Amino acid sequence: MNLHDQHLIAISAGELHSVALTNDYQCFSWGYNHYGQLGVGNYETYAIPQRVDFFVDKGISSIVAGGFHTVVITNEGKCFVWGCNFDGLLGIENEQHAALPKEVIVGNQERLISITSGGQHFLAVCENGQCVSWGQNQQGQLGIGNYAVVPSPQVIPLPTNNS
Repeated sequence: MNLHDQHLIAISAGELHSVALTNDYQCFSWGYNHYGQLGVGNYETYAIPQRVDFFVDKGISSIVAGGFHTVVITNEGKCFVWGCNFDGLLGIENEQHAALPKEVIVGNQERLISITSGGQHFLAVCENGQCVSWGQNQQGQLGIGNYAVVPSPQVIPLPTNNS
């Protein structure tokens, strides 16, 4: 299977890898794969798009390639990540890099509606209107009031209209 026969609806570029989403919710990835950021179950680099088989029977609403990782939100609002997991960047229990998608649990199984990623951190909007963040935080980019690494999603305390 190749992208010539596909209708793309989204594409994203990481540091040295790329991911694409088709109109039938298939995810494809290609490029550098040292940390498993392609999500194909190995650490080989590919110059031709590879289908991420994990999502064959799941609907994907969005994809984002970060520095050396990838994140998707399914149509059910679930978050899946894979790739580089230094300092628990991915938000999963395991400290190992992930060559296959792993689910990130957000709060009390909150549904996500939007997600983005920097080089080493994530920001997501939950269906309940809250914003969560996790990952590296050397410059305070997570918005949680400190500079500590956050290995799991934390609610960003946004100011109220009164503050």
